[in-house]
Amino acid sequence: MKIRALLVLIVAWGLVSACSGAPTQLPAPTSVPEQESPTELEPVEPMPTATHTAPPPPPTETPTLAPSPTPTRKVIAEDDFSDPNSGWEHYRQADGVLDYEQGGYRMMIQATDNLFWVNAGVDLADVRLEADVQKLAGPERDRFGLLCRLNTQYNYYVFLISSQGEYGIGIVENLNLRLLGEGNLGVSEAIRPGLEINHLAVTCLGNTLTLEVNGQPVISVEDDTISAGDVGLVVGSYDQPGVDVLFDNFVLMEP
Repeated sequence: MKIRALLVLIVAWGLVSACSGAPTQLPAPTSVPEQESPTELEPVEPMPTATHTAPPPPPTETPTLAPSPTPTRKVIAEDDFSDPNSGWEHYRQADGVLDYEQGGYRMMIQATDNLFWVNAGVDLADVRLEADVQKLAGPERDRFGLLCRLNTQYNYYVFLISSQGEYGIGIVENLNLRLLGEGNLGVSEAIRPGLEINHLAVTCLGNTLTLEVNGQPVISVEDDTISAGDVGLVVGSYDQPGVDVLFDNFVLMEP
């Protein structure tokens, strides 16, 4: 058929043309550049191995030692004067007042150069007394405190302080006061002046008589004149009347 002859002719012509033409040159192969030798790297020091150190144990707390307990003295009697019928004297005269007032026991003396006292009604040799005392009013010169071994002849030991910081221990015999020790009043910063409250502690033990004020020993003397007797509170005046003090929290105990 004519169509097939035409196709055969076209194919044959293509083959002849391919054989008679110049050979097709392939592009020259691209040369692969010579690879440089790898640069030698400086040796790297190895990373240090992490060391996990355990935290130190918490410090062991030193146990706090409790102080040794102070031996407790046996209390024989005590009075905060809240009960006006607890046994102390009720006295109101021109020369002074001895009575329950203001939540304590008030002692006010209107006589000059004198001592007023009240007693608890016991008979003991060795004792310790404690009480709070506060000046309420009166002249600058005053004296007040505690007593022990009051006997039937009205002789006794007296432990005194003043609102000016003075202190002393004396013995009263035949109504006359004589200071023991150096024979005169001392002065101590342990005593709170003016109208402040002072805590007194008195010990009568054998021949030793001791006065402490606000927890500090201020004087200790030796005397063997009186061996036993009553205890109580005392207030005194000098050349001016009107010394007025208030006692509270009285305690009588074994020394």
